[in-house]
Amino acid sequence: MTQQNRPQRTPKNFLKTAKIIHLALAMGCLAISAYFYSNTEMNFTDELNLKDPMIYILPVIGAIAFFASSVLYRNLIDKAKTQPSLLSKLNGFLSANIVRYAIIEGATLINIIWFSTTGTPLYITVAGTLLIYLFWLRPTKDKVIEDLALRGQDKAKFEAFDQDL
Repeated sequence: MTQQNRPQRTPKNFLKTAKIIHLALAMGCLAISAYFYSNTEMNFTDELNLKDPMIYILPVIGAIAFFASSVLYRNLIDKAKTQPSLLSKLNGFLSANIVRYAIIEGATLINIIWFSTTGTPLYITVAGTLLIYLFWLRPTKDKVIEDLALRGQDKAKFEAFDQDL
């Protein structure tokens, strides 16, 4: 690809790419959830089967995914902050977000799949909560600036939204 044909690497294009990745992962997870929810008969019983170990394991997996994704994200963002160029920092931000989304999505899908086999509402509730959190993580210009702690020249370059990096 020649220099003239290469798409511009601007903050605007970076953020657009980040939003597309987020939306694709979140909507894919939402579509799978909707499919299983609509094709699974709910098992409303007076009591949960407390002898089933999954009743404890799957909500804990959801909680671990929530906390682990935040810790890994923080670690990856801290590494990205030390990069010399803004482009490297932005690539680190994107990688950190993909890791975060994947962890949340994995826990969501595990709960959805288990819901589809048992019909127990607890699992779809955990999955729904994680899915709401995944949508809440949508990347924005302000989140990029805040999470990467952009200051000075890097912040000015990023705020010049249509300028090539």
